[in-house]
Amino acid sequence: ELIPRTLGEVDYAIMPGGVAWLSKVPAEDVLVQEKLTPNLELMVVVKKENLNSKWAQEVKQLYQSEALKKFISEDPDAKGRFIWPQQ
Repeated sequence: ELIPRTLGEVDYAIMPGGVAWLSKVPAEDVLVQEKLTPNLELMVVVKKENLNSKWAQEVKQLYQSEALKKFISEDPDAKGRFIWPQQ
């Protein structure tokens, strides 16, 4: 992406959170973080015929796991960059 490569040449930049994350922009450099709303949440979807496949069930298990929830809330690089879905 162009924006992360030019950060050293500009006073500030506006970029999507995903671009900042993939470009390893440090969380402490972020001035304002976008507020995610339900209509902007990413979803994992599979074809109907794959719904009960082993791999799809494993992906579902991972996304619903306490280990991932802990990572999102505690890892210094992930903290504040993800929002755990509210039940």
